[in-house]
Amino acid sequence: MAYHYEQPLSLYAPVVNGKQVLQVFQDRNKRGYEDCTVIKIDGKNAMAQVMKRANLLFNSKDPNVRLNEALASLVYGPETGTFVVYPGQFAGRELLPDNPSMRYELKCANSKKPVFVEDKWIISPQSPWEFTDTASYVKNVCLPQQTPPLPYATSAGSLPKRDLTSFKRHEIASDLNKQTIIVDRLAQAAAPPVPSPLTLPVYPEAIKIGAGNCTVFHQLKDRPTVGILTLFVTTLDFSEIDFMYQSLETLYQRGVTDIIIDVVGGNGGYANVAPDFVHLFFPSKDPLDKVIRLNFRSTPAVQELSAKVYNSTDGGWSQIGNMISIHGGIFYDSSRFFDLANNHTYTNNSLYADTVTHTRNGRKAVYTKTTAYKPATQPNRPNLAKYPWTNNPSRIRILTDGRCLSGCGHVIFLIANQYGVKSYGVGGTKGEPLSKYQYVAGAGSQLKMFNGIFAFANMTSPIKDLPYQSVLSATVGEIVAPGSKVPLEFDSDKYPTDFRLDFDPVNARSREALWTQVAEDAWN
Repeated sequence: MAYHYEQPLSLYAPVVNGKQVLQVFQDRNKRGYEDCTVIKIDGKNAMAQVMKRANLLFNSKDPNVRLNEALASLVYGPETGTFVVYPGQFAGRELLPDNPSMRYELKCANSKKPVFVEDKWIISPQSPWEFTDTASYVKNVCLPQQTPPLPYATSAGSLPKRDLTSFKRHEIASDLNKQTIIVDRLAQAAAPPVPSPLTLPVYPEAIKIGAGNCTVFHQLKDRPTVGILTLFVTTLDFSEIDFMYQSLETLYQRGVTDIIIDVVGGNGGYANVAPDFVHLFFPSKDPLDKVIRLNFRSTPAVQELSAKVYNSTDGGWSQIGNMISIHGGIFYDSSRFFDLANNHTYTNNSLYADTVTHTRNGRKAVYTKTTAYKPATQPNRPNLAKYPWTNNPSRIRILTDGRCLSGCGHVIFLIANQYGVKSYGVGGTKGEPLSKYQYVAGAGSQLKMFNGIFAFANMTSPIKDLPYQSVLSATVGEIVAPGSKVPLEFDSDKYPTDFRLDFDPVNARSREALWTQVAEDAWN
């Protein structure tokens, strides 16, 4: 994974005249291929080629969510402050492609004959695993990192399980938006059709109210009673919660009565921030109604570790919002979790010391008793009571393409599955259900983080570091929905959206058009 590989053509699957087709979403080489229909790729059926790639992704049990991840889409780019193109995991990859180029057969509106295009992969080096020759390859890729494992830089719940591209989709989209396009000579030699400008309906621009570190707020111009909260990552802290509250107040002052929560292309983040997010919309719920129960895996080595790191809160990051500190004992510090039996945070190490055995997915393993991240501890916000959408599911809608994961998945699970907010799923395969989110890992840890906690406790980890540059991750805490025996990480396909929308050449390129569709259907 030392390089990122991308094709100049990114693809999508809009529904045109009632039929779903594979088309070019964007041509980075600016040859006018947008919305040409893709007939074949490397001599084989184009959609079958895309589905083959999508089925190699491990982000969801839902094949339609995997299709959305494989194809191009718009995601919010915090660096640019706009929605930018993410090429998807068919056109953009972290792993070495099978061939140095792809050959496309296109059917374009202004060409009677098929158009053949062959594009080489655009290759971009990734830091810190860059290499230029054999010696630097061995040093930077084959040999283990020589840097100390601290700080344990990862988010609680963002569990990389596939190509890293999807976990960096916002950053990659922003970077690609700024890159200088290198036009491939072979692609230039192809005879492109005369491009015809897309004639798309003009939707009034949404008014941008403000953007924080994890959220951005808009108001529809043509439907000013509708506000949009786009949640593009879930590393919320107290300052972001304050920003969200202030933005909701601004929307209220501007006459907004209905809210769309947009998580299309939403990344993961801190899994334990859902209570703080949900509190802004359902403050009447008891704090314990706004947490998700989970169990942590426990072993003798982990039990010994947890005894040494109990109450190791560093007083820094752990005090920001509801996030877990990236220093100290992290998941293995019992003082950071809620003792549901005694209705307070743990005052000793009994979370890991007092274990139970569960059989999940056919496997028996030792776990802690059921616990939860600490409930929301927000200050009293009396203005919440006056908002039309507060404690009112009929005034809130969710817009998702199923790729919302981890902390984002926690938010959607609570407000949709437990509080009754209706959801709209967009994309995937026409006429088929779509999951609300892809997976909800209770807690994920990378090997370097895991071993770093043992080093923090002056203990020897039972697991050795990898002998080469790579990332190894695992689930250490599992969330199970009420009444289920299957962890939510493997259960997301059991929770489809309430309504379905198709991408088309308009709404795929205009978030305002997509928001308007939801608003018109929900609040006519």
